Amino acid sequence: MDAFLGSWKLVKKENYSEYLAAIGVGEEQINIALIVQPILTFYKDGEFIVVKTETSILTGEVWFRLGEEYFEVTKDGRRCMNVVTLDGNKLVQVQKWNDKQTTIVREVKGENMITTFTYEKTVSTHNYKKV
Repeated sequence: MDAFLGSWKLVKKENYSEYLAAIGVGEEQINIALIVQPILTFYKDGEFIVVKTETSILTGEVWFRLGEEYFEVTKDGRRCMNVVTLDGNKLVQVQKWNDKQTTIVREVKGENMITTFTYEKTVSTHNYKKV
């Protein structure tokens, strides 16, 4: 888990509009998501892991414990239940809402964090650089 701690700046995203459309995000929100370049900061607060997301439009935090289900309203308004687990050197997040499910896998490779979003057959990849 320690490899994730610190701040990460998004430098590249692939197939993101297709992924967002597949999970049901509206066109206006997709256009905004394609413009913003978030900085993610991972830190620990007691027994919680916190992921802070900062963009030019908004800032938010998600607090969770590994392996424990938690509720989240996503930036696009979905009301989701999530579970994050550590699988070797990967953080694996399973997100469920309205009988749908997506998986978000984050993996640190040196100074890069690769994030893969998968919904059914649609896959999007984000590349972050350590700040």
